[in-house]
Amino acid sequence: MLSSGLPFADWARSSELLLQGSLAHPGPLTLAVVFSGGLLTSLGPCSLSLLPVTLAYLAGFGTEPQGRAPWQRSVSFAAGIVAALVLLGLASGLMGRLYGRIPGQLPLLVAVVAVVMGLNLLGLLRLPLPA
Repeated sequence: MLSSGLPFADWARSSELLLQGSLAHPGPLTLAVVFSGGLLTSLGPCSLSLLPVTLAYLAGFGTEPQGRAPWQRSVSFAAGIVAALVLLGLASGLMGRLYGRIPGQLPLLVAVVAVVMGLNLLGLLRLPLPA
C-alpha cells in the first residue's frame, strides 16, 4: 500500500530539480519558475495571516488627503516589502557564507549557544537575562 505523501514527495523533488536546472542555466523559463516559487511561498500561514492588514492598508484610510492615489500606496507597500526581504536575504546569505568559511569554530559556538539556551528554557541552567 502506497502512502498518500509519495506523489507529493516526487512532485517536490522534480520541482527542486527544475529550479536547480533553471538557476544553473538561466533562460526565459527561469523567471516563471522563480515567480511561481515565490507565489507558492507566499501562500503560507504566516503570509496569509497578514492579508487583512495588507488589504486594509491598500484600501486606504477614511481621513486620508486626496492627493495620494491607491496605486501609490500599493507601489510603496510593495517596495517596502521587497526592500525588507532583499535586506534579510542579503544578511542571511552573508551569515551563511561566514558560517561556511569558518570550519570548526563558528558551528561549535552556535551549538554551544543552542545547548545553553535549551538548558535555560528547561530551567536546568539559570541565566540572568534582561526582563
